[in-house]
Amino acid sequence: ELEYAEKRAKAQDWAEFDQERKAGAHGHLVAFLCVNAFLTFLSVSGGEMWFLFPLLGWGIGLAIHLFGAYSKGPSAQEEFKRWRQTKSLLH
Repeated sequence: ELEYAEKRAKAQDWAEFDQERKAGAHGHLVAFLCVNAFLTFLSVSGGEMWFLFPLLGWGIGLAIHLFGAYSKGPSAQEEFKRWRQTKSLLH
């Protein structure tokens, strides 16, 4: 019974952790879309194409963030362990 309770708590923690990671990535995506839409408007209305530089640079960082948020590999497991330790220290 104790083992079952620990597995259930870990599963609930993973769900919370996963939701937080995805929410952070989605917030990053929204900021990316809003800012780059504005930069594109400014650039194109001025007759230039400089908006591509921040779009590509930030896009690479966003892609890495999204990949990390949806990954369940070894690095995600390590991040989860650290997150869970921090959570237990705060409660």
